[in-house]
Amino acid sequence: MLSKLEKILMPLAEAIGRNKYLMSVRDGFLVSTPLLIAGSIFLVIANFPIPAWTEWLSSVIVNQNTGETLATFLAKPSDATFTIMAVFFLINLVFGAFGTNAFDIIFQFLQTPLLNLGDTLGAMVVAYIFLHFFWFFGVNGGSVVGAVFNPILQTLSLENLEFFRTGVGEGHIICQQFQDLFATFGGAGSTLSLVIAMVLFCKSKRINSLGKLSLVAGIFNINEPIIFGLPIVLNPTMIIPFMVVPTVNIVISYFCMALGLVPICSGVNIPWTCPLGISGFLATNWVGGLLQIALLLLGVVIYMPFIKIMDKQYLRDEAEAAAKKEEEDDISLDDLSFDDL
Repeated sequence: MLSKLEKILMPLAEAIGRNKYLMSVRDGFLVSTPLLIAGSIFLVIANFPIPAWTEWLSSVIVNQNTGETLATFLAKPSDATFTIMAVFFLINLVFGAFGTNAFDIIFQFLQTPLLNLGDTLGAMVVAYIFLHFFWFFGVNGGSVVGAVFNPILQTLSLENLEFFRTGVGEGHIICQQFQDLFATFGGAGSTLSLVIAMVLFCKSKRINSLGKLSLVAGIFNINEPIIFGLPIVLNPTMIIPFMVVPTVNIVISYFCMALGLVPICSGVNIPWTCPLGISGFLATNWVGGLLQIALLLLGVVIYMPFIKIMDKQYLRDEAEAAAKKEEEDDISLDDLSFDDL
């Protein structure tokens, strides 16, 4: 199977590799990886899933003149790293000349079909296909699709909360917690599964080291280091599992809840940084936590053949680089003789 995937995907990867414009964009994201990892650390600290901690951060006034809190200051490093990666100055400048921006254009493109789909499995699947497709081009799909879809999900969560509290109305399988906790745990693409595959099954220094650096952030559902560092952006090898894994999560979770095997989410607001297993337990019960773990392992299986293709390529590149370095080290001034001049 791996060889068949290589025959299909490697020509696409090589085509991108020969395009200097696409490569310059992708390599630009890659160079920014250390900044993204640093931003991830501050994002975890600022959003650690303990209410007492986040409330304390928000209560500590750092700047008396502006009223800025410690939470505000902790958010600045992540803003300075993550936010700068989303849309570009030149693109904003072009769209701004016409009195709009890229997000508004995409919003209008998505708004009508998504709102018409409403509270259905199809709506969730379609929304997430769009969401992950945008990420492939370096556009924050969560911001674009979420602008349309999140208000729907949040309304459904409130109705679930009221239903569980009073018994009035009906519960909904699809809601904000369903999205956050069962569709994309670990970040867009449910990349926590990918990180685990990178750490356990990849031998190239580049992929294995990035996996280890991204693991803690991934546990708290932060995955920008993987999106831009592996990268996912403009990477035809990874776009397939990146779109397939969340779709599989959505479909399996939906039918588990529809069949009564797992309770629907209660609508209680769970911090988005709450780790997998714990978040599923709090939103449903222990069965929900087990479902999350099962989906995580299934995601590892889906991601593994694709990341192994990249790993094989990087191992080849690292071997060539090592051979070249060894050849250069073999050149010595002692081998030179003035008699040869």
